[in-house]
Amino acid sequence: MLAAGTLGTAKLALESRDESSTRLPLLDNLISYVPLVGWRHIGRSVEHESLPIQLNVLCEEEPQAGVQVAPLQASLYGVTATLWNDILFDLPFACRDNIRLLKRLLPAMIVVQLFYPDPAREGNFVQLQGDGKLQLHYQERTLGKAERRILRAFRRLGFFGSPGLCKYPDPGNSFHYAGCLPMRRDPGPYETAPDGHLGDTRHVHVADAANFSSLPSKNLTFTIMANAQRIAAGLSEQLRAEG
Repeated sequence: MLAAGTLGTAKLALESRDESSTRLPLLDNLISYVPLVGWRHIGRSVEHESLPIQLNVLCEEEPQAGVQVAPLQASLYGVTATLWNDILFDLPFACRDNIRLLKRLLPAMIVVQLFYPDPAREGNFVQLQGDGKLQLHYQERTLGKAERRILRAFRRLGFFGSPGLCKYPDPGNSFHYAGCLPMRRDPGPYETAPDGHLGDTRHVHVADAANFSSLPSKNLTFTIMANAQRIAAGLSEQLRAEG
């Protein structure tokens, strides 16, 4: 059973065939951060006896070319446990004034984190180089429409922000990669069956996110764990049946 992490698993699969011309797909959940301030909470004392809250919301996208688009998942986090230097230098004043301001702003701040879905795209791939290193290529996408809708919606709830304060980390900054050996009903080379079996191999099963065929709009930690457990349990039953 192979579970070296998406990139490690892909590299091992390519190295096993000494493949430097094959490009394998690469999936990545692009993320964005929308900071908001609830003006009614400015100046309140910071809560030290509990952890920051997390809530989830769905942001419905407008249809594109008449086709309904899947909603985006957004997670809302409190920031009272955030390191001050993560925010301090985004404020427009001198450092000393920013510190005074943060003392009053932190109890009023929340951050909305958006997760973007990712289907396989031709321009996003990994490829083994002649020197044995793995090249990653991921085309950047323009984001911002959903974030503006989030700002408008939360403004009606008394939370304010600005498009200029939204953060869009570069590709590769999400929590998990996936999709290099995608799952198919009838897998070919560098593809996996629903039970994790890697096509064109006898006994190799892939149990990490390399076998995801697409990424939904969500963080994937528990999904990856559940998929690995499912494949391991199925393989265990198969081995017991074979004696």
